[in-house]
Amino acid sequence: MKINTKRKNDIYGLGDPYCESCGSCGESECCSSFMCLKKSVEKNKTCQYGEINLKEVRLYYNLGKKLYDLILEKGNIENVRVINKIYDELYEEIYGEKNDR
Repeated sequence: MKINTKRKNDIYGLGDPYCESCGSCGESECCSSFMCLKKSVEKNKTCQYGEINLKEVRLYYNLGKKLYDLILEKGNIENVRVINKIYDELYEEIYGEKNDR
């Protein structure tokens, strides 16, 4: 999808934080990280937030897979703390730091 830079600048003003290539704002869990998949980032080195967006994709893919496996194993989600622990472990693994939520 081509970003209309003139329209974007009319809406957000000049010097806005949005990436010229993919439209991402670079904030964690804000813009869809699927705007910036690995092949797009490799081909277009001008993306401002490529690494952040790819980490988001990895985080939610791995979280979804582990949740699915847990549901299959237990039959239902019994303990929200288990899910939060999995999220925190994946976050730390991918971002290299603890999540302060």
